[in-house]
Amino acid sequence: MVTDLDGTLLDPLTYWFSGAEDAIEWLRGAGVPIVFNSSKSRAEQEVYRRALGLRDPFVVENGAAIYYEEPVEGADRVGPYWAEVFGIRAENIRALIEDLIKEYRHAIRLIDEMSDEEISKITGLPPSLAGLARVREYSVVYAPIDREGAARMAEEVVARGLRYTFGGRLYVVTGPHHKGTALRALRARYPGAKIVALGDGSNDVEMLRKADIPVLLGGREDVAKAVGREDLIVYPGRGPEWWAKAVKEVVAPIIESMQHQPEP
Repeated sequence: MVTDLDGTLLDPLTYWFSGAEDAIEWLRGAGVPIVFNSSKSRAEQEVYRRALGLRDPFVVENGAAIYYEEPVEGADRVGPYWAEVFGIRAENIRALIEDLIKEYRHAIRLIDEMSDEEISKITGLPPSLAGLARVREYSVVYAPIDREGAARMAEEVVARGLRYTFGGRLYVVTGPHHKGTALRALRARYPGAKIVALGDGSNDVEMLRKADIPVLLGGREDVAKAVGREDLIVYPGRGPEWWAKAVKEVVAPIIESMQHQPEP
């Protein structure tokens, strides 16, 4: 199972998973991997992985890289992990858009120039987690000061072959990858796996398109339309309690059907 974090597994206000613990334990007991596929950085995701005791692969910064705890063919050693990288290093992205940063200095504020308190105020992240949002490996993040100017800069970013996502608070500039890039790689790595994907926002579209069973939390019509699949499962609410509800209703029948398959 592949899941977004903010607004999907995590509460959009508290940024925590309270209410989903039972479903997470049930998945773990059933042997179902819980793979994060989020815009969050590695440093941020490690907090939740430790809290949940997860050792499954995880995808950082909108599909920039998949990190594994065990050696995998074709992956590079990065700290304690093996990484399959699809993104561009943050310092290289910064070099590609340095002139835009200077040109639009009046309209934007880079996240790595902000204090923990400022990040917390803009994003709603708890102060204990806010600083981790600054630790980016494959993206450059900025907040809009002048919304029109910040949006114009984003358009110029795209013209240079890069991508961006904007969730209403921060622009995240990355290489030409997306969450679907990582999901496609996971499918190649684990052939035959049935992939259930859960997300709630526009940056989840490509992930949902490529999943075997796509689940949209929050019911956003624009996201559903962009996914463009008749088999998209839509829930009106989002956050951990709705995530748990979706997991039990969507994943449980899959596990039950597999348990009743005849032995080869």
